[in-house]
Amino acid sequence: MNAMIKTASTSVAVLTTIALGYGFTHSSGQSGTPRVRTDAANAPVRSDAASTAASTPPSPPATAPSAIRDATCELEAVPTLPSNADSRLRKALDATPFAQALDPSEALDRDAAIRQADQASSEPSKVNRSAAARVPYNQALEIFGGGPSPLIATTRCVWVVSVDGPFAGLSVRPGAKVAPAKGYTIAIDAASGEVLDGRAGVGSPSLITGANLPTKQ
Repeated sequence: MNAMIKTASTSVAVLTTIALGYGFTHSSGQSGTPRVRTDAANAPVRSDAASTAASTPPSPPATAPSAIRDATCELEAVPTLPSNADSRLRKALDATPFAQALDPSEALDRDAAIRQADQASSEPSKVNRSAAARVPYNQALEIFGGGPSPLIATTRCVWVVSVDGPFAGLSVRPGAKVAPAKGYTIAIDAASGEVLDGRAGVGSPSLITGANLPTKQ
């Protein structure tokens, strides 16, 4: 199975709906995968050692070496539209987080990008390992294939993260039973945390194993 998660499209009708419909909910209410959030205030308080040990969270998944090296990119790069660009495209540009020059101090680092990608799994507790590389958007396009989005600058920093864990997309008919894909890779805008692209299952690119990556990477 080679499940497509979602791609950034040049169609104006879908420019602002990237990653919707696949179970990704950004912590800010925007599209994207969830960022990890802990709530210590709601954690149970136990006095006995056995209960304390049982409530200890499992160790985080291992971080694997990436088959792709980090490359030079720009956190605050924004696209430049032609003077005759459609007005709807200009409106989408103003409303899209990954088209904006955001505060670079709030950008995702490697650990945050991996945590976010791990949480996209249908069973995060079964994630074994993950690998990530920060690359410019045009390099991410080479990894995933497909056409570019006019809302994303080619030099903008994107985290490409591969996860060795189950992924069950929601783009199936109601009642249908589909086995989760074994492994997936997603692209996340480093500045905003928005999901830009993704593939899951057999044939998807993997930074962990090096499978299905462009040879020049």
